[in-house]
Amino acid sequence: MTANASGPSGVADIIKKLPTTTVHQSRLQLYQPTRRPQWQERVIATPWGTATVRGKIGQVHADIIEAICRHAEDHRTIAATGHLQILVDPYKVRVTVGGGKAYSKDTLWRMLTELRETSITLEAPAQGLKLLGGILDRVEESQATKLNRLTGKPRQMWRVTLDPAFAAMLRDDLQLHYDPAPLAKIDAGVAQAIARHILTHRDQPTGGWLMDTLIQLVGAGGDSVSMRHRRREIHKSADALKAVGILVDGNRIKRLDAEEEDI
Repeated sequence: MTANASGPSGVADIIKKLPTTTVHQSRLQLYQPTRRPQWQERVIATPWGTATVRGKIGQVHADIIEAICRHAEDHRTIAATGHLQILVDPYKVRVTVGGGKAYSKDTLWRMLTELRETSITLEAPAQGLKLLGGILDRVEESQATKLNRLTGKPRQMWRVTLDPAFAAMLRDDLQLHYDPAPLAKIDAGVAQAIARHILTHRDQPTGGWLMDTLIQLVGAGGDSVSMRHRRREIHKSADALKAVGILVDGNRIKRLDAEEEDI
């Protein structure tokens, strides 16, 4: 699994190819490092910038947004408002989020509602990002259809409209292109969050990152008992992490295709 970053782009570039995600979605901890998030107002300060996130969004919500972007069949920016409209097959989204099996329609809809209710404020000075808004504006059935190969009947496509602030982040942030399906198969939210964070880096410290450092960087730190639980969850996810190119090696975690640097 590889992730390729590119610099700031204009509307023409984003229309050419949507990124799966962007660097600062992970580095600024937009999504809670768990698959079972709680409603929170989180004020986040990191070496890469700051964010305030109000809502109940975790790693499965990240799976959903990444799947929508990855499987976009068409998209356009509404110039007058800055909204980004995406045409997507909801079945492909459900299969990706479900780790190869179709995710529950009802649960997916509930999580889309939670994404719709989330507000974000973020600032990433090095990238020139300063945004206030939301993530998802609306989801509706499109007139476009796709043939269901099993039934031979057409099924409705979705038109997903992203909030102008989030659309601007997709446009102007460092872009990442990868298949989100292997990430969605990771059972532990903290391991998913760490994988997403590592994929934002081309380089890594010599010998890899200290596991405890990464736990803190994704916002999953806590007391000694909590840290012990997080370490155990990460070790249990070692095989799934390896499938996305990340090696758990004792108390360190390495990206297998990254260059090492002395820092």
